[in-house]
Amino acid sequence: MIGGADIVIAHNAAFDRPFLDRRFPQLDGLPWACSLSQLDWNEMGYDGRALGHLLLQSSRFFEGHRAGNDTNALATLLGTAAADGRTILAHLLESCERESVRIDAAGAPFEAKDALKVRGCRWDAARRIWWREFDYAETATERTWLDQHVYRGRGGPQLVAITPRTRFKRDAAA
Repeated sequence: MIGGADIVIAHNAAFDRPFLDRRFPQLDGLPWACSLSQLDWNEMGYDGRALGHLLLQSSRFFEGHRAGNDTNALATLLGTAAADGRTILAHLLESCERESVRIDAAGAPFEAKDALKVRGCRWDAARRIWWREFDYAETATERTWLDQHVYRGRGGPQLVAITPRTRFKRDAAA
């Protein structure tokens, strides 16, 4: 069934992809999209991001946390029209095609952790770094901010290009 897929969509792709990559290696080259993190649900007239809550706001309900039920629920939600008349799926596909950059604040001093949190960076305990993904167009702004507020001339971040095919991988540089 998955052999002919053009894209993989999950409601929490950062959680799901590592499991699916191990179980189905043939998915490795496919682009991924995440309805949880790549959609601005507030802008589309929803409050919250939990799948069950989003469905309730669409006048639907389901018994969640079962793979089949979750898959059907997400497919139903993606087929729903947003406030602008386009389907939620159309919004997701547009969003997932954008290339982005992940900044790994490697070697950031401990005292910068609060500023990094406020900036939207997340801590990766396994790699022991702060990181943040953002649109490619913001690269210069992010580098300047990191230089002024984190590194102050003592080193710099690592930049990793993120494509729809590498997004949500355990190690996006792979």
